[in-house]
Amino acid sequence: MKILESLFYFSLEILKKQTIEIISLFCIIFLIIILIIFIIIHRKKHLSILNILKNNLPPKDFDENKLLEAESYYNKEQLLNKSDLSITNSIGMTFVPIPPGKFTMGSPENENGRDDDETQHTVKIKKGFYISSTPVTQGQWKSISHDNPSYFKNLGDDYPVENINWYEAQNFIKKLNLKEQTQKYRLPNEEEWEYACRADSLTTFGKNFQNDNNDKNDNNNDKIDNKNDNNNNNDNEDIYYDEIIDNLGWYEKNSDGITHPVAQKMPNKWGLYDIHGNVWEWCEDYYRSYTKNKNQNNNENESKRIIRGGSWLDSSIYCRSATRNWTDSNNKAPYIGFRLVRDSE
Repeated sequence: MKILESLFYFSLEILKKQTIEIISLFCIIFLIIILIIFIIIHRKKHLSILNILKNNLPPKDFDENKLLEAESYYNKEQLLNKSDLSITNSIGMTFVPIPPGKFTMGSPENENGRDDDETQHTVKIKKGFYISSTPVTQGQWKSISHDNPSYFKNLGDDYPVENINWYEAQNFIKKLNLKEQTQKYRLPNEEEWEYACRADSLTTFGKNFQNDNNDKNDNNNDKIDNKNDNNNNNDNEDIYYDEIIDNLGWYEKNSDGITHPVAQKMPNKWGLYDIHGNVWEWCEDYYRSYTKNKNQNNNENESKRIIRGGSWLDSSIYCRSATRNWTDSNNKAPYIGFRLVRDSE
């Protein structure tokens, strides 16, 4: 009887042990299943941005939320160097993404060539956007408007269109939006223009990339700003800027008195060509003081539209990132063109 009792308890102990092992096994399997589900959900959540950044699948549209999300995986500079984030539209215009962010607009008081209306202030760009990598070319203009108003015409379709007023630029935009059945194309406002021009820099000219002369040009920018610190005399002020802008754009000393094909000089850090020089670029805004509320009624300046960037006709001081200029909305000249913004939503 004792032997049977011993066998019974021995069998019970074995059964308990096996039960514990089975329960433990089920717990492990359950945890593995939970982990797999989490990985699947996480991967699905980020599939779009991973495809854009890793698998070279171009996005149908830019979304600043995706860009912000992507920055947790890649730093901004790596992200913006991804060529597959750009968009080419129906007439061959290439648009590069500009992320939301914050920057210092205007120029320091010691910057050579500075005007009184360049008071430094902080601006927040809340929404990302696309901007065309070059000014609108004569070929792109002709494909929409079927004419060529440029003064420097018959030189090639890759020359910037010029000699157009603000209203003609708006009419081109209206036709392009109609062609593509959208309302996304427009002129940049002045804040967007300078933000894209500066490309995360506080220097006199936007810093460059994608060229063997990177270090040289960044060093020149730093030298310019050091000279600004030590020089309050505006005599011959443009001599400090000539060396660096010669690599960036066309201005009075290298243009031979004409416009030049776009994208022949170095782009800035965010991939924009001819942002300094070649042609002034229309902005959406009326001219106003930075101290005046942007939404405030400004009837006295309603005919004064902002133009930015300098041109082939100007000295280098007028091609600075902070330089502001304005002209009448009806004015057209062989040194005024434009580039477009394409909204992300």
